[in-house]
Amino acid sequence: MLFISTFKVYSQNTNFSLKLNFEEKFKDDSILISIPDGKNNFQSLFDISFKESKYVKIPIPEISILKLNNENKIFGNISNPTPLIIIKPNTEVSYFVSNIFFVEEGNQIINIYSNNNSLTVKSSNKSNLEFLELRKVLNNNFNFESIENYIKKNPNSFVAFWEIAFDYSKNGYNGTYKSLLNLFSKKVKESNSYQKLIDLIKIDEETKIGNYFPTINLKDITLSKDSFKENKLTLIDYWSTTCAPCIKRFPELVNLYRKFNKSGLNIINIADEKGAKRQDLAVKILNDNNIIWKNYFDEKNEILNKLNIYGYPYLILVNNKGEIIERSFGSDHKKIEKFILEYLK
Repeated sequence: MLFISTFKVYSQNTNFSLKLNFEEKFKDDSILISIPDGKNNFQSLFDISFKESKYVKIPIPEISILKLNNENKIFGNISNPTPLIIIKPNTEVSYFVSNIFFVEEGNQIINIYSNNNSLTVKSSNKSNLEFLELRKVLNNNFNFESIENYIKKNPNSFVAFWEIAFDYSKNGYNGTYKSLLNLFSKKVKESNSYQKLIDLIKIDEETKIGNYFPTINLKDITLSKDSFKENKLTLIDYWSTTCAPCIKRFPELVNLYRKFNKSGLNIINIADEKGAKRQDLAVKILNDNNIIWKNYFDEKNEILNKLNIYGYPYLILVNNKGEIIERSFGSDHKKIEKFILEYLK
């Protein structure tokens, strides 16, 4: 069977098809077709869907299963040329990830090969050929001057747009993205992917270090810049019951609180949990870890939509003026602790 990572499921007419050519040894394998991995809500830029059919079933919202058949064709809808990857499981704990390739409107063929520990996908559609050529121009390294010159010559290039998106996903906000994006044609600017990237960059600008914490509506409370006046420093810990590193780090946060609370540090937990059962589990986990500060629930995705936080654990430091003074993604709390020590001394 072929597993396909999906983001929407449509039943109406489609505007693209993929004919998958496998090596014979792939016959009984499972393959995942997905968007490339990325940070900063990169996945929200994608506007692609696969059609449900006799051979495509949807066991859970994120996955479609294509049962191998005589043609091995996939049908779907796409609003602009879009990058994808193929993932082939190797063992129960490892897998091969292919090179990035582009799909576009129309009928196209992709050929899938494996060699030792690598997986290669080849396609000769126009967008994929442009992508390979642009990577040569950039020498596989994003360069603002080079991409600027390329867009000026090719303002309709969605491939160039995705190069900016790749760099944004990897490195986060950069003020120069806006000037590059402004060079694109009306056709590109009217796409959902372009508009979403503009929105993300706007959020990043509004909530970057030095700016005020936005107003967010959580279950039972609204937090704004005025919510932090009583403490010199407030550490916001965004977490989930499904995040093992979040839970593992709780004892370190407890030690941090005990160490700095009398000096003016407060901690607030915000859990990405919806529904009574998930929230009850969150409360149990907090109690089991001796968490004595407040925990709130983000039932409306306010953290995602207003702070462009793309995962957890995620820490935000806010001073008593309501200004964001540090942001950190990941389980390493040493950077934050050092910052707190310097700020409160």
